[in-house]
Amino acid sequence: MMETKSHKIPLGSDVQDVYSDFKGAVHGVCFYVNGCVRYDVRPRDLDKDGKIREGYWFDEQSLVVVTAAKTPEQMEMKSTGGPPERSIRQ
Repeated sequence: MMETKSHKIPLGSDVQDVYSDFKGAVHGVCFYVNGCVRYDVRPRDLDKDGKIREGYWFDEQSLVVVTAAKTPEQMEMKSTGGPPERSIRQ
């Protein structure tokens, strides 16, 4: 059984490739059997027709984090003002 590997760059982070200077937001991460970790990086701006521009896959080692996205643990959870959650079994 293969060990699960974790990634270092949170999804949604703004990154830049050191070789091509391509900048964008991390939209996906892929773990390869050989241990390579690659990220799908897409530009934040839209094309002239208002559609999402094409992204590219980059190796983890070639990316520099410009602005790190908050992980769920870092996000502050606020009350919605609704009723408190209750267990189904009571």
